[in-house]
Amino acid sequence: MTAIESQQLSSRHAPARDLLTPMHPWLSSRGILTLLIAAGLFLRLHAIDRFSLWFDEAITVWKIHQPFSKLPFLIRSDTVPPLYYYILKTWTLLFAESDFSIRLLSALLGTAALLVIFLLGKLLFDRQTGLLAAFLLAVSTYHIQYSQEARSYSLLFLCFGISLYFLIQIVQSPRKVYWIGYTVSAALLVYSHGVSLVYLASLNVYFLAQRCTWKKRVIRAWVAANCIVLATFAPWLTIYIQQIAAFREQTQLPAPSLSKLIDTLILLGSLPPSTPGLLPPGFQTWSFSLPLIQLAWLISSLFLFLAPLLASLRNPSRNILSLYLLFVLPFAFIVTISLAVRSLYVDRLFVVCLIPLTLLLAASNRGSGSLNFLRPASLCLFSLCSLFSVYGYYKSEWKEDFRRATRYLVKTAEPGDVLLFMVHVGEIQFDWYSRGARSDLIKTGAPEGIYEREEPDSGLMVRHPQDLNRLDKLLRTPSRHVWFIRNRTYTHDPRELTRQWLDTHLQRVTSVQLPGIELICYRR
Repeated sequence: MTAIESQQLSSRHAPARDLLTPMHPWLSSRGILTLLIAAGLFLRLHAIDRFSLWFDEAITVWKIHQPFSKLPFLIRSDTVPPLYYYILKTWTLLFAESDFSIRLLSALLGTAALLVIFLLGKLLFDRQTGLLAAFLLAVSTYHIQYSQEARSYSLLFLCFGISLYFLIQIVQSPRKVYWIGYTVSAALLVYSHGVSLVYLASLNVYFLAQRCTWKKRVIRAWVAANCIVLATFAPWLTIYIQQIAAFREQTQLPAPSLSKLIDTLILLGSLPPSTPGLLPPGFQTWSFSLPLIQLAWLISSLFLFLAPLLASLRNPSRNILSLYLLFVLPFAFIVTISLAVRSLYVDRLFVVCLIPLTLLLAASNRGSGSLNFLRPASLCLFSLCSLFSVYGYYKSEWKEDFRRATRYLVKTAEPGDVLLFMVHVGEIQFDWYSRGARSDLIKTGAPEGIYEREEPDSGLMVRHPQDLNRLDKLLRTPSRHVWFIRNRTYTHDPRELTRQWLDTHLQRVTSVQLPGIELICYRR
């Protein structure tokens, strides 16, 4: 090999740190990462309170107002362990309660995940891949969405990413400090969500799939670390079993289908908007722009996702193949449980799959070959489509506007009027936004009110006409009007029995349509 060929070969495979160390300090990898984290924080804080609290967030609000000692024993409202509620309840002691403040914690946890994804990309590949992964996660609408909700998904995502980071460190160098880091982060992981054991199992299958882990001392340390993790989970085990039993009793989720799986993959990939009205003004007048943007997203996302696999088939890379395994495992476990035992399939459970997915999309920009020129082009196309998706996300109105509904009722309802909530959790949302302004109103739910038990039952439904027997009392109250807050009937009253009862026994006066909610006023 000549000196020139040797120089060309060495430059082709030069470490990414040499390519990312320009003269200006703010263009170094550290400077770029700082800018990405700042941009990611901005995107997660921007319009964070534009939506009112939705169903699950109402449960969060109710839980953080319960005593610390009572939180672990509230098992009917949801299947989330108490870690997130403890953190958020402590958080609210520092700030005045508002939509912004209770969601701010999730935004900060989601922003911290950008640093974790960079470290993962750098550890598995190089700094350039880490920076690309951080950028792609920063503009992921799916990650932005769950970083703007007062739920535990951003905590789950962060704990999963940190646990994966320490496992990769152990694979490369099984030092004691990394085992401690994994043990602590995995213990936090199992307390961050009700299906965290599935994610813990996925991480351990990923770990055991590495060839170098099958050594006696590594396996012994691995067994010891996971025994400690499971021991920390043992105090919660009895309550966890009760939670699962309550979930099976009160929740009915459809079994996952192929179309549902495809929809989940589309959400993870941040499909651009589906209507021209959600595009920037310059594109709304071009009727052909939307399908072209979606086609560009489809082609670029498929190429970026499959390119590492095709490269690995020619030149096997264990890091690449392991990431594909880690991406598939949560789907495999949850779909199997849903088909064999009881369906628990909902799209948001797979938010952790963004970690291997983002790393694979970023890793597609590495390597060389005849298709090398397509990689930056596909990355640019995918990034532009993601930006369209982010823009559409901030313009869309796809959640129930309980804030505006409450303001309307506070202003319009007469003293003594009855508020009938189709979704009994709506009473929590009304109390949150009214701040006790209308204590003269009678609030109830169907088939029962939210505060009639010690704990809300999130699976409460109207299934039979007898579930509405309590509404006969409405005819004996001195109230002049009944306001029916109608929403989420597809899960809580699929046969519309409540509305039919009201239309039969009362006289409809008016109807107000708001995003996701209809306010129907009846007169006796």
